[in-house]
Amino acid sequence: MKEWTRTTVRCFSGYKANERPVAFQYGDADLLVRKIIKSWYEPKGLYFRIMANDRHIYLLEHDAQNDTWQVKQMSTRWEQPFTPKSTNDNDPNNGKFADLPR
Repeated sequence: MKEWTRTTVRCFSGYKANERPVAFQYGDADLLVRKIIKSWYEPKGLYFRIMANDRHIYLLEHDAQNDTWQVKQMSTRWEQPFTPKSTNDNDPNNGKFADLPR
């Protein structure tokens, strides 16, 4: 498991700011959040365990008091197969990346 690294995160803001991450930087890579596996609050802030479009698992931490984000890579690859949300034959993306913001 890698160490925490400060990062930049782009979030969806609906009824509250920084409601959920949609993209982030890890090293030189700009990654999309493919799936939020789990999210939870702790006294220090909000946490998201996510799978990115590179199929690695990451932990994102948002420190609300300082409005900063950190990222930590949790695994090298996601072992379970990805099931797209849409299997509609008329879907122009054929169900791939159906859960990503457009």
